[in-house]
Amino acid sequence: MPAPFDKRFKLLTDDDPRAALAAFGGIPLDAENDVEFLIHFEAVSRYRPSVIDHQVDYIRASVSKYRLPCRSYMLLLTEGGVPDRFPRFIDCAYGDYQARI
Repeated sequence: MPAPFDKRFKLLTDDDPRAALAAFGGIPLDAENDVEFLIHFEAVSRYRPSVIDHQVDYIRASVSKYRLPCRSYMLLLTEGGVPDRFPRFIDCAYGDYQARI
C-alpha cells in the first residue's frame, strides 16, 4: 500500500498536471506545450518479483489513459532480492494482447 503522501501526490498531479509541471519543472502555468510522450518513474525500496507486474500495470494504464508513448524507469533503491540479471525490457502477453515494456 502506498504511503499517504505518495497517494496524495499522485492524485494532485493527476488532477492538475499543469500545476505539477509548474511546481516541479519550472514550466509557467500559461506555457504552450505539445506533449509527445510521457516519462514514468517508479522508485522501489524493497524488491519483490511482483514489482515487475505492477510496473507493467502502471505503464499500460498511463498509455491507455493518455494515448501517448511512455518511457518508464524503475529506480531500485536496494540490492536485496534483485536478480543478478535484471531485464531491460519486460515482455507481457495476455491472450492476443502482447507488449514489450
